[in-house]
Amino acid sequence: MVQPDPFNPATLEFYEIMEKGKVSLQVYDAAGRCVRVLVDEDLDAGKLSQHVAAFDGRTDYRRDAASGTYFLRLSAGGETAVRKLNLVR
Repeated sequence: MVQPDPFNPATLEFYEIMEKGKVSLQVYDAAGRCVRVLVDEDLDAGKLSQHVAAFDGRTDYRRDAASGTYFLRLSAGGETAVRKLNLVR
Protein backbone atom coordinates (compact mmCIF):
# COMPACT_ATOMS: atom_id res chain seq x y z
CA MET A 1 0.00 0.00 0.00
CA VAL A 2 1.40 3.37 -0.99
CA GLN A 3 0.33 6.39 1.04
CA PRO A 4 -0.42 8.97 -0.37
CA ASP A 5 -0.53 8.83 -4.17
CA PRO A 6 -0.07 11.27 -5.85
CA PHE A 7 2.53 12.54 -3.42
CA ASN A 8 4.62 15.60 -2.63
CA PRO A 9 7.13 15.67 -1.03
CA ALA A 10 7.18 12.06 0.28
CA THR A 11 5.27 8.78 0.32
CA LEU A 12 5.36 5.66 2.46
CA GLU A 13 5.21 2.04 1.34
CA PHE A 14 3.94 -0.49 3.90
CA TYR A 15 4.68 -4.13 3.12
CA GLU A 16 4.90 -7.62 4.60
CA ILE A 17 7.02 -10.46 3.30
CA MET A 18 6.09 -14.13 3.46
CA GLU A 19 9.52 -15.53 4.31
CA LYS A 20 12.67 -14.23 5.94
CA GLY A 21 15.30 -13.28 3.40
CA LYS A 22 16.70 -10.76 0.97
CA VAL A 23 14.36 -7.87 0.17
CA SER A 24 14.86 -5.30 -2.56
CA LEU A 25 12.67 -2.22 -2.89
CA GLN A 26 13.59 0.13 -5.72
CA VAL A 27 12.07 3.13 -7.49
CA TYR A 28 12.20 3.25 -11.30
CA ASP A 29 11.35 6.11 -13.64
CA ALA A 30 9.06 5.70 -16.67
CA ALA A 31 12.10 4.91 -18.85
CA GLY A 32 12.97 1.92 -16.65
CA ARG A 33 15.99 3.46 -14.92
CA CYS A 34 16.48 2.77 -11.22
CA VAL A 35 16.48 6.19 -9.54
CA ARG A 36 16.49 5.09 -5.89
CA VAL A 37 17.18 1.98 -3.83
CA LEU A 38 15.03 2.13 -0.69
CA VAL A 39 15.73 -1.34 0.73
CA ASP A 40 18.41 -3.91 -0.08
CA GLU A 41 18.81 -6.19 2.94
CA ASP A 42 17.68 -9.32 4.76
CA LEU A 43 14.40 -8.82 6.65
CA ASP A 44 12.16 -10.88 8.92
CA ALA A 45 8.81 -12.21 7.71
CA GLY A 46 5.28 -12.57 9.09
CA LYS A 47 2.29 -10.46 9.98
CA LEU A 48 4.04 -9.14 13.08
CA SER A 49 6.91 -7.94 10.92
CA GLN A 50 5.27 -5.22 8.86
CA HIS A 51 7.87 -3.02 7.20
CA VAL A 52 7.73 0.54 5.96
CA ALA A 53 9.96 2.45 3.54
CA ALA A 54 9.84 6.14 2.67
CA PHE A 55 10.50 7.71 -0.73
CA ASP A 56 11.19 11.42 -0.40
CA GLY A 57 11.15 12.19 -4.12
CA ARG A 58 14.94 12.21 -4.37
CA THR A 59 17.34 10.07 -6.35
CA ASP A 60 20.19 7.99 -4.91
CA TYR A 61 22.34 11.06 -5.58
CA ARG A 62 20.02 13.17 -3.35
CA ARG A 63 18.75 15.22 -6.31
CA ASP A 64 15.05 16.06 -6.60
CA ALA A 65 13.31 13.67 -8.97
CA ALA A 66 11.17 15.30 -11.66
CA SER A 67 7.39 15.30 -11.49
CA GLY A 68 5.94 12.24 -13.16
CA THR A 69 5.15 8.57 -12.87
CA TYR A 70 7.49 6.22 -11.05
CA PHE A 71 7.31 2.50 -10.33
CA LEU A 72 8.03 0.92 -6.98
CA ARG A 73 9.42 -2.63 -7.38
CA LEU A 74 9.45 -4.99 -4.39
CA SER A 75 11.33 -8.29 -4.73
CA ALA A 76 11.36 -10.87 -1.94
CA GLY A 77 11.25 -14.65 -1.70
CA GLY A 78 11.32 -15.14 -5.45
CA GLU A 79 8.26 -12.89 -5.88
CA THR A 80 8.10 -9.43 -7.45
CA ALA A 81 5.41 -6.78 -7.14
CA VAL A 82 5.25 -3.41 -8.90
CA ARG A 83 3.18 -0.36 -7.96
CA LYS A 84 2.79 2.97 -9.69
CA LEU A 85 3.64 6.25 -7.92
CA ASN A 86 2.86 9.76 -9.10
CA LEU A 87 5.16 12.56 -7.95
CA VAL A 88 3.67 16.05 -8.26
CA ARG A 89 5.96 18.98 -7.60
